[in-house]
Amino acid sequence: MTQNKKLDKAGKIIESIIENGGKRTVIQGIIAPKAGAPPHYHNKCSETFEVVEGELSVWIGKKKSILTTGQTLTVEKTLVHAFKNESKSDIVINVTIEPGDIGWENTVHVAQGLSRDGEFDKFSKFTYGNVPYFNFMMKTTNTIPVGFAKIMFSFLTFLHGKKKLEKYEQGILEKYCK
Repeated sequence: MTQNKKLDKAGKIIESIIENGGKRTVIQGIIAPKAGAPPHYHNKCSETFEVVEGELSVWIGKKKSILTTGQTLTVEKTLVHAFKNESKSDIVINVTIEPGDIGWENTVHVAQGLSRDGEFDKFSKFTYGNVPYFNFMMKTTNTIPVGFAKIMFSFLTFLHGKKKLEKYEQGILEKYCK
């Protein structure tokens, strides 16, 4: 990391819907080595990845693109995509969501709050105990998993129970998104 040493792993909002009338949400974040997201899509927004520092692998369908510092790639809504940091170093990316969305912004507020409380690192890897957080994150960002990820996540959320997940979501929104 060079210019972004002060960037918290929880990310930050670069541009908010409050500032631009809902046109876009721009989030800057760090993706740790080997981290990413399995195949999924969003049916309410496009997602543009801009690599600020490092190298990001992005798949749209079966086509893989490797983005390096300064490069961007837009994934239009409803297209199945995945991304991963295949390098051995943290990477910094900006993600632009169009149109902007309060759910994406709330996800950042929650991550920042968990980081302030010393809890964020618990959520850096997907485990059974983290299902409530990942359910919240996927719901608020309109992230719809596909393939094996959908089957696994559906099963784990069923095991946790709808009421427990709703209670968790309400609690973290009240705590971190006032």
